[in-house]
Amino acid sequence: MSLTIKNGMCSDCGTLVEAQLHKKIHANGAYCFAWKCPCGKLNPFKSPSGLWIAKELVESKLCAEEIDSLPVIMPDVSNRCVKCGERTCELHHWSPRAIFGSDCEKWPKDYLCKPCHDEWHLKVTPQLVKSYE
Repeated sequence: MSLTIKNGMCSDCGTLVEAQLHKKIHANGAYCFAWKCPCGKLNPFKSPSGLWIAKELVESKLCAEEIDSLPVIMPDVSNRCVKCGERTCELHHWSPRAIFGSDCEKWPKDYLCKPCHDEWHLKVTPQLVKSYE
């Protein structure tokens, strides 16, 4: 996987760009990846798979040093958990990606802290919760 895509047309600014792979670090410490145009648009090439690139895909193509050297998109720490008010939170899809696919982006989202997010999934979608035992 290259760290740039050459000569792609940005769906936002309409120019030919070299989008660079970025790592977004969430407030809970988890991270994901996205292409970013110099105009600031994430996923400037309208990827059918959605905004974010699977962590497993990037980790299978880049070594740890290359991943560490990626530019970072920092989280918005002004967001608060809609249930308890905690500041360290993550974006929650009320329509889970595992059920709705990329359509989940069209449904409402809110911020939940990790404990509240886990609680929601354990109660509402227990079949989607990964076991770490």
